[in-house]
Amino acid sequence: MRYDKGHKDQTREHILKISTEQFLEQGYNAVGIAKLMASAGLTNGAFYNHFKSKEDLFEWCVVRSLQNIRKLMEKNATKEGGGLRAIILDYLGDGHFSNPARGCAAATLTPEISRLGISVKTAFTREQDAIVEVLVSQLPHTFSGAKRREVAQALFAMMTGTLQLARAMPTKEAANAVLVSGQKSAFDLCQIKYDP
Repeated sequence: MRYDKGHKDQTREHILKISTEQFLEQGYNAVGIAKLMASAGLTNGAFYNHFKSKEDLFEWCVVRSLQNIRKLMEKNATKEGGGLRAIILDYLGDGHFSNPARGCAAATLTPEISRLGISVKTAFTREQDAIVEVLVSQLPHTFSGAKRREVAQALFAMMTGTLQLARAMPTKEAANAVLVSGQKSAFDLCQIKYDP
C-alpha cells in the first residue's frame, strides 16, 4: 500500500506526541513499546520504522518536552506583564502542576534520565541548558557575569524540585502550600518582589 507524501513524518509525530504524554505521566519503566503503539493505533512492527529502541524514543520525548517548556518560557517572557515573574508563576502554577503529561521532563523524569545512557543525558543537558539561558536573559541586571548563570541554574533546579515535592503531597492543600513556598523562594532568589 502506498501512502501520501509526508505520511511517515505524520506517523512519527503521532507516536512522539502519544509517547511524550505517557512517559511524562507514567515514567520510563511503566510504559512499554506495545502499550505505546497500541495507544497510537499502530502495530509493534511499525515502531522500528521510526525509532531504534525504547531509549531512543524516550530521548526524543525528553527533548520534545523540554523544548516545549522553553518555548512557553520564551512566550511568558515576552508577553505584556510577563518576564521572570510570569515564567515562575506559570511553571509553579496549578496548570503545570495538574498536567504532568503536558509538562516538564525535568520535573517528572530526572531520576529515570539519570539511570539511562549518555545519549539521553547529553540531550537532556543540552535542552536544560537552553532553558537556563532563557532564565539568564530574564534575571535583573543586579546579577552580572557568571553569577547570572549560577542563579538561573539554581532557579530552574528550585522550580523542578518544588514541582516534584508538590506532586508528592497527599492533598491539594499541602501541594498548594509547597507551590506557594517555591514561588516565594524563587522570587527571593531572583531578588524580585513576590506578587502573584
